[in-house]
Amino acid sequence: MEKAAMYIRAVLTGILFLITTYWLLEVAGQISTVPRWDAQGHVLDTYQRAKDVLLVVLPLLTTTLGYWFGAAGRENAEAKAVQAMSEARRTQQKLEGVLGSSREEDLLSKAQALYPDAFGLPRQPSPPLRSDVRRTPEGAAAGASP
Repeated sequence: MEKAAMYIRAVLTGILFLITTYWLLEVAGQISTVPRWDAQGHVLDTYQRAKDVLLVVLPLLTTTLGYWFGAAGRENAEAKAVQAMSEARRTQQKLEGVLGSSREEDLLSKAQALYPDAFGLPRQPSPPLRSDVRRTPEGAAAGASP
């Protein structure tokens, strides 16, 4: 079904492309013509008429091409979304397997504390490490060890 729709879009786009190309050549061929008057005094400008037809055909081509590329982009986006959903399901199954096989009851809360970004939680400031504490003269005088 999708291949048939793609084939139909390609054929229609090709036909519109050929029509547009023909009218571009037609307008180019009419550029040098001089406007004439008929017996009733009406101006017969073949360039103007050819250009008017081109102004109708060209938007049809651009709309078709926009649809063609938009449909292809949508199909690619849908394929990527399906792939992302299946990957998310596999990851969820792995997480459930790890949590289900662990004997620790608070494993999830430990994981949330270590990786808050993965759970959508705000990051908590970590306490300073012992090596980060600076030694001050007062602390050294009181006998504090590093």
